[in-house]
Amino acid sequence: MTMPSSPMLTPDVVLAMWVLLAIVSIVGSALASGVEIGFYSINRVRLTLRLSRVPRDVAAHRLKDEIDKPDRLLGTILISNNLVRARRGRDHRDLRANHPRRA
Repeated sequence: MTMPSSPMLTPDVVLAMWVLLAIVSIVGSALASGVEIGFYSINRVRLTLRLSRVPRDVAAHRLKDEIDKPDRLLGTILISNNLVRARRGRDHRDLRANHPRRA
């Protein structure tokens, strides 16, 4: 992806934008991976206790709905994580193509 030439888009500004995109994609990937690990490591006994609370625990019921349909949650996590990683790879390729190493 080439950036249009503009007086405000100096090479340093463009590089800063690419770095920011890289950081955002790494955080997005970490978030998706963290949700996946949390899904697998949830304590089912504690969830059952939270489900039986008298004032309805909305978060516990949402989590139970997702656990009852694991294909939907894991499919969404895997697709989002792959999209983030593909974007990060494409951004890295474009960054290297547009900004060769300085001597």
